[in-house]
Amino acid sequence: MKPLVQKMARAGCREVALGFESGSDEILRHFNKRFNMADIRKTSDMLKKYGIAQMGFLMLGGPGETRQTVMQSLKFIDDLIPNAMKITTGIRIYRTHCWRTLP
Repeated sequence: MKPLVQKMARAGCREVALGFESGSDEILRHFNKRFNMADIRKTSDMLKKYGIAQMGFLMLGGPGETRQTVMQSLKFIDDLIPNAMKITTGIRIYRTHCWRTLP
């Protein structure tokens, strides 16, 4: 990841959008994401090191979401301190043969 971020900075990248969706490892698993909160934090820290601003995207209300996981996500954002955030509530899940069927 570091070589990519270095190249992005040298090429003039000034901002990226991070669709991390949740600040809860449990919910990230429900979304079938292939990353966790530690990965998000590492990426965010690296982008900050190279002066690349971050727009974060958070989705609340997905499968398995609880008040506790929502609060965990909001705390995660407070700790991460992105330059901007977009938070959506409620999601639509479309069944396709490309996605894993959620329980």
